[in-house]
Amino acid sequence: MGIIGNLWAKCEGKQLAICATATFAFTLLLIFSLFHLGFMQDTEGWDELTGLAISLLVFSLIGLFISAPEFLHLKGLANLINELMEITSSAELRRRISEGSDAAAKLRGGHELAWNSFLEEKGLKKRR
Repeated sequence: MGIIGNLWAKCEGKQLAICATATFAFTLLLIFSLFHLGFMQDTEGWDELTGLAISLLVFSLIGLFISAPEFLHLKGLANLINELMEITSSAELRRRISEGSDAAAKLRGGHELAWNSFLEEKGLKKRR
């Protein structure tokens, strides 16, 4: 595990929030860059910033390429946990408990605590 992997592991339980923030920021930067290139580059005083807009467009696309897939993956895990917590059938919940436990273990933090509390409330033990 490299330096980035160690840093990412130290952010235990906060990865979803970090990915959401990064994805939102890169998306906003992309929109502003596209707006400049589409509407502002021919306006007097703004034409000098076209090079910067192109650079920021490339930067934001690279950032989205890195952050968006991880955000979508982590958001999918959080949605899975929420979906499982809405199941009323005990048999269905027992059948899918390992999915929820795996998702909670990957997300850690508040999601893991909520999942474990939910299992205790339902009288089910967490599978390892």
